[in-house]
Amino acid sequence: MYGGSGSRLRRCLVLAEFAVAALGGLALGGWILTALASVGGVIFGIWLIGTGLNYVPLAAYAIVLTRSGALEAELSEVDVSRELRYYTARLFWLFVPLAVVVMAIGNSVGS
Repeated sequence: MYGGSGSRLRRCLVLAEFAVAALGGLALGGWILTALASVGGVIFGIWLIGTGLNYVPLAAYAIVLTRSGALEAELSEVDVSRELRYYTARLFWLFVPLAVVVMAIGNSVGS
């Protein structure tokens, strides 16, 4: 959400991306489950729903961080460029159904 400059437009675009990915993944996955009766269609539909659910906690965090000063406070003592490299390498977890959901639940329970 911060990127190189932390602009308000960038935050809104990231929030929109997460919301569209969550709703789109859930809707498309549900449609594929009902439209395709094959085993491959069912597996693909379930995968889309699982990956769409990964974006729900991301969208929720994005909503919290779009409030004025929230992102800056969260990043106050963080090396942003190092963290960008770290998390860029871990983006593949978005494609593992429910992985981000499980991590978010584990993070909230551990806090």
